[in-house]
Amino acid sequence: GTDQVPTRVPLALAMQGPAAVAWKLLTEAQCTEEQTDAIALLALSMQQRFVSRPDKSSHLLPVATPNGNHRVLWLGGGGVGKTYTLRRVVEPLAETYFGPAGYAATAQANQAAQGLGPRGRTIHSANGLLAMSSLQTARLRLNARSRKKMDRHCSTLGVDVIDELGCVSGALLHADAL
Repeated sequence: GTDQVPTRVPLALAMQGPAAVAWKLLTEAQCTEEQTDAIALLALSMQQRFVSRPDKSSHLLPVATPNGNHRVLWLGGGGVGKTYTLRRVVEPLAETYFGPAGYAATAQANQAAQGLGPRGRTIHSANGLLAMSSLQTARLRLNARSRKKMDRHCSTLGVDVIDELGCVSGALLHADAL
């Protein structure tokens, strides 16, 4: 289930690259062909970054590069395993290559955020928004304190997930992007 603790990846396996790690995680999670296809795109992007990483003595990847950053949108009906795959494959893959703070998982509502495990947060919480916060662009400017908090939260972020994306309003997605 989604309450399971994510897998820890041995260093020897991590040094083989994201493709090898993704395959191990997919196999252990008994993922479907569709889930495997979705992960393959992410693993390929990460593997290319792994091959070109500046420090070959470490398995850790730079969080942002001028090119080769990967964006993905997974669409599927309820119960097909999107959140399961995030928890069992994407989360440990991201933590392996970007460190413990390299993965953030958000959702629009509390229940969906809880389904993402202990790291799951609402988009509002992750962005420091309150129930009465305005989502108008002019009012979304960060003050010095908020900017420092966001820099600390995002500076090591390699994978940022929004689950149940169809439930998120356009204005909230815009606020999250800002």
